[in-house]
Amino acid sequence: MNHQPPVSYSTLILYSQKDEQYKHELHSQIRFFLGKGNVANFKYSSLEQSDPHTLQADRIINRHLALIYLVSYDLIKSDFAISSNFSKLVGAHKLRQIQIFPIILDECDFQITSLKDVSLLRSNKVPFSSLQKDRHMHIWRNIREELMDGILATMEYHRSIEDQWKQACKKNTPKSYLNFLQKYPYSKFSPQAKSIYERMREEELWKDAQLFKETYYYLQYIKSAPLGKYKSECIEKIIEIENNEEAARQDMYGNENLGIFLDYKYRFREKGDMATVEERIIQIMEKPVGQWICQEEEIETESHYLNYEIYKSCSESEVLTFELFEKLYGELGRGIEFLIHKSHKLIGTLRFYVFPLLPGLILVGILGELLLFEKNILFRLPRGWFPNLILWGLVLWMGYKVYRAFRAMRKDITAFEKKKDELQKNWMQLKIAFLTQDVKVRSSMIFYLYKTEDWLQKNNKKGLINYFFKSKKKEHPQQKRLSAIESRLRQINTACMSNP
Repeated sequence: MNHQPPVSYSTLILYSQKDEQYKHELHSQIRFFLGKGNVANFKYSSLEQSDPHTLQADRIINRHLALIYLVSYDLIKSDFAISSNFSKLVGAHKLRQIQIFPIILDECDFQITSLKDVSLLRSNKVPFSSLQKDRHMHIWRNIREELMDGILATMEYHRSIEDQWKQACKKNTPKSYLNFLQKYPYSKFSPQAKSIYERMREEELWKDAQLFKETYYYLQYIKSAPLGKYKSECIEKIIEIENNEEAARQDMYGNENLGIFLDYKYRFREKGDMATVEERIIQIMEKPVGQWICQEEEIETESHYLNYEIYKSCSESEVLTFELFEKLYGELGRGIEFLIHKSHKLIGTLRFYVFPLLPGLILVGILGELLLFEKNILFRLPRGWFPNLILWGLVLWMGYKVYRAFRAMRKDITAFEKKKDELQKNWMQLKIAFLTQDVKVRSSMIFYLYKTEDWLQKNNKKGLINYFFKSKKKEHPQQKRLSAIESRLRQINTACMSNP
């Protein structure tokens, strides 16, 4: 596989049109080197006549090996000298992406530009305008030798980069690309080497995570590849590990820590071994208070690995912030569980009180048919048709309302359970964001927690009557605007998470 882009060994010479004479003098010296295989070619570009597109820094860096400035007053006062491209080229010179050779033609304040950070040629300490013309030829010869030595050394450096890049491509291993990046972090091959290395490293980490199936390896993958294609699977696996009752029981029995026993009792109260847990809690509480919890704030366990890492690696202020949000998360989780329990209770109430009422109403309707109609209904109109119609309408309306309320409750329970899973997943992402120092994801998840708190407060007000009589409140224009702003903020947060 050939990852190598085309390489150019040309040298660009930039000058002002008013310095055309000096350009010819320079050309008369360097033309002896053309066609000898030492330098591919020289390209001249006048600032006044050049297309602005050709003077873009990225274009010059990609197309040329070296850059010669004929520095004069006219060049310094040009728009190019004060543009971002000019300073960007000097920055690329510092990173050895391109070599710059300034030739000072006359007295000018080039020190006020970014050229002050570029070393001058030894033969050009004195500007040409300060020298007698008969000395120009001698100075140009010295400059020529310096230029050729510098350009040839630059060519050799770039050839060595190419050779190292070919070797890295030939080996095609993460280590070879990493070694290349460490040795040449700013070469033109570095972006491609970084992309290939990250892709290979991501696959390696994912294989390790699949092999060991531990939180540590899933977390390492997320840290190394925050936008990796397996990130969501890693988060799901971490949630699965933290919610694994067997792993939590092993951690609990392996640590005489009251906090872990209480956590197990709360999380697995419906399916855990509660009798043994209660017995162990009593045994621990019979000890002195100082022995209830270990001296360390958190114990390294598989079911609490993220919490342990946060207490271990984060600063004191971050740990305090995490504890505040952990408290909020616990309140939200308990609130959603209360909503689910409350909805099940409402369904039970509906079944116990309302369902028996419907057969009674139907029976009353049938009795009304028998009592309000004459025996011979073929020849006479019914005397009680109007109250009977009202009675049957009431029966149908009541049945419809009960059906709608029952369906809405079932729908709400499904939504609450989905919200509970979503809350747990986002809480796991917030934990990972604390460990990976991902500010964007952290702010997005914190925003989500506060929005969930508002959602919980609204749903807590629902009662049985609300399911039968839904009032559609007209939204205030100001509230509409606030809703639109919140929706836009959610979109921005989602975009930040996908494109950091």
